[in-house]
Amino acid sequence: MENRNGKNVLLSGADRLLAVTVITKFEVMRGVDIGKKAELAERFFNMVEVFWLDEVSLNQAIQIARDLEKKGQRIGAQDCLIAGIVMARDKVLLTRNRRHFERIPGLSLY
Repeated sequence: MENRNGKNVLLSGADRLLAVTVITKFEVMRGVDIGKKAELAERFFNMVEVFWLDEVSLNQAIQIARDLEKKGQRIGAQDCLIAGIVMARDKVLLTRNRRHFERIPGLSLY
């Protein structure tokens, strides 16, 4: 892959700096039609690590949802799952949707 300066950027193995959740992949892929955009999206997802929803992530997401419910600050289930996946791996979430994710104590945002 090339960056804007024409330099090669390697995204492989432990060197990967960017990852996405399986929830994000679902959201993107359901929104693209079959064809060129879908192919580009698939190429992107093949270059980054995809964090899957495991038992630890699921339990974290459940706790997030419960805690927010108690405060009357519900957010969507998909956002809870994304946050659970990120927090279970002790990672930082890069998002433009700060409005929802700022409500989650302990979630690191960029």
